[in-house]
Amino acid sequence: MNITLPLSELVSLALGEDPPDISGNPQLHQRTWFARPIKPLLAEIIIGLTGNKSHCYIQFADELSPHLKQPLLWDLASWQTHHDIWSREKIASDNRRKERFIFEANVKILSKCIGLSTGMDLEYCLRSAENLLRNKKKAGMNVFLSEHNKKLITKAEDI
Repeated sequence: MNITLPLSELVSLALGEDPPDISGNPQLHQRTWFARPIKPLLAEIIIGLTGNKSHCYIQFADELSPHLKQPLLWDLASWQTHHDIWSREKIASDNRRKERFIFEANVKILSKCIGLSTGMDLEYCLRSAENLLRNKKKAGMNVFLSEHNKKLITKAEDI
């Protein structure tokens, strides 16, 4: 027996019904889910039909989401929004990480220069270097750096 269903109907059946609206007002009812786990075979069928490009998106466990035990069926618009937000957050996180590495490397460079110039305790040199870098006191930094012919790092690739 062959059954023909529109793809949108198949996706709706796979996602299940939305919870009933208890207010009785259809204007207030909004979808409360964005992704649901589905069986791997159904995921393969849907991907075969959609190519993961229309109506929905199937997310499998991969190196970015190894915690998934079974595929997730996403509403396509929700997946795109989720993925866009995740991508922006990942880029921002990578940039913050690079900035932190540059800052830490510059603290080491500057604190060594301060220590060589003043003979101060290492702990005090580290705090002084952090303070100069955080407050962007270029004149103070340049006094110590130029005395020892050193430069601060500006790119993560230079670390």
